[in-house]
Amino acid sequence: MDDNVNYSNPFPINKKFHKFKTRNPEYVKHRFERLFVDSRGDKKFRSYICIGILQELLGMFARELDSPTVTPSKVKYTSIIENYLLENYRRNIEIEQLAKLINRSPSYTISIFKELMGQSPIRYIHQLRIIEACNLLLNTDMTIVAISDYLGYYDPSYFSRMFKKLTAMSPKEFAMYGHHVEISTLFS
Repeated sequence: MDDNVNYSNPFPINKKFHKFKTRNPEYVKHRFERLFVDSRGDKKFRSYICIGILQELLGMFARELDSPTVTPSKVKYTSIIENYLLENYRRNIEIEQLAKLINRSPSYTISIFKELMGQSPIRYIHQLRIIEACNLLLNTDMTIVAISDYLGYYDPSYFSRMFKKLTAMSPKEFAMYGHHVEISTLFS
């Protein structure tokens, strides 16, 4: 053990949430999966293993928070785009429109949104629409064609393909079995 290491909490306790994109999301996902498996494993050593994995993850997050690679302007631009998409997801939106919102090129717009949100603006729009479709399928008597049109899909077959691509179920299947599914888990 190094006597110069400070083991105190590296996270400020100021009741402030931090949102950031880790530099290695696949590794973090793997470590959380390992944590889940080991939390259910041999009781004899479970706590040591789980504490070790948690400390590794906390250390990685602390290091990334300490040296952020995302500039405040990227966060600001992404927030502007995200808010616009949340308010207008039912409309036909072109990347050029989003680029004009932040006075940047379409390729830069896609790049920063993907960097911070983990997906392109177009995929994000589809996700917002399909989340709304899930709610409409479960809570209204609207037809699939009516939901497709309401959400800005003017071709019901394209809507059905996007729905299945994002949820692994057709809209009809979701209408029948969706009440057994936690919608947020479909998109993680």
